[in-house]
Amino acid sequence: MLSIVDLVTPLQVLALLGNSAFVDTIVALCQTLKVSTRQSISHWLTNVQRMKLEDDDVCQGAIGEQGPIIAHDLRHILVSGQTGTMICDALFGLCQALAVNPYIVSIPSAAPSNPKVWKSSHRTLFQVLHFSDVHIDRQYTANSSPFIEI
Repeated sequence: MLSIVDLVTPLQVLALLGNSAFVDTIVALCQTLKVSTRQSISHWLTNVQRMKLEDDDVCQGAIGEQGPIIAHDLRHILVSGQTGTMICDALFGLCQALAVNPYIVSIPSAAPSNPKVWKSSHRTLFQVLHFSDVHIDRQYTANSSPFIEI
């Protein structure tokens, strides 16, 4: 049985050759093997007869867009660590998904020395704690999936 290292290390080595080499190789594999970009490789291996095959231009477009991101990530991970397992699960669907790491956010309990007094007209006051992940995705398309499986 293949390990995480066996599955992800060749991709990491390919990613170290650069984005073009990575994308060109994965596109060629996608086109040759007729892998569906909507299904994982494990699904392809077990359901070759029933799956919908993608046209060559779909492989080129999907992998051409997402490949450099995947290659960048592969160049910066420890294959035998948690991230290697997550990439293996996301790309191949062959690795066991990891449990979510528990994380406790401590919220300071000290009140400000001069708190603002809020007044409401006939409504009950409530507090909101807002967490956000601020980033810019210049290629975002409304209602599109941020994930791709090859």
